[in-house]
Amino acid sequence: KSPIVAHLGLTKACNMRCQYCSIRKPYCFSKELSTEQWKTIIDKLADLGVFQIGFTGGEPTLLGDRFIELVRAANSHLPATALHILSNGRTFAAGTLARDLGAVRHHDLMMGIPVYADLAHLHDHVVQANGAFDETIRGILALKAHGVRVEVRVVLQQQTIARLIPLAQF
Repeated sequence: KSPIVAHLGLTKACNMRCQYCSIRKPYCFSKELSTEQWKTIIDKLADLGVFQIGFTGGEPTLLGDRFIELVRAANSHLPATALHILSNGRTFAAGTLARDLGAVRHHDLMMGIPVYADLAHLHDHVVQANGAFDETIRGILALKAHGVRVEVRVVLQQQTIARLIPLAQF
C-alpha cells in the first residue's frame, strides 16, 4: 500500500498574479472553510495513516494567525506526519509570521518557495507583483533565521530558462 499524501487548498486568495497560475485573481476571497472545519479535516486525516499533508492555495500564509493555528493542528493531530507548505514566501518578509511558524517546532516541516530568476525585475514580471523578489528573498531568510526548512523551487519556463545558471549560482 502506497503512502497517502493529502493536499489541502486552504485558500484561493493570493498576493500575486503569476502568469502560469490557474487562479490569477489577486485577493480573490471566495467562500472558504473555517479554521474549525479545516481542523476537523486534519483530525480525520490522522485515521487514514496519511504520510504527508500539503498546505497550498492561492497563498495559504495570507490566513495569518489562522495559518499558524492550522500548522499547530497538523503538528498535534498528526505528530508523525510530514507537512509540506507551498508559498510564495512574501508574507514571511516582516519576520513575525516566520517567527510564529518556527515557534511551532513541527518535527518535519518544509516550505516550498519558488524563485523564478536571479534578477528582481524578471521574477517580478513572472509573478506580476512589484517588489515580490525582494520580499520572497527576505521571507526565505526570515524563515531560515527561525529554524524553518526551505526548499527553493525553480519553475522552468521560456522567459526565465536563460537565467537558470545564474539563478543556481545566486
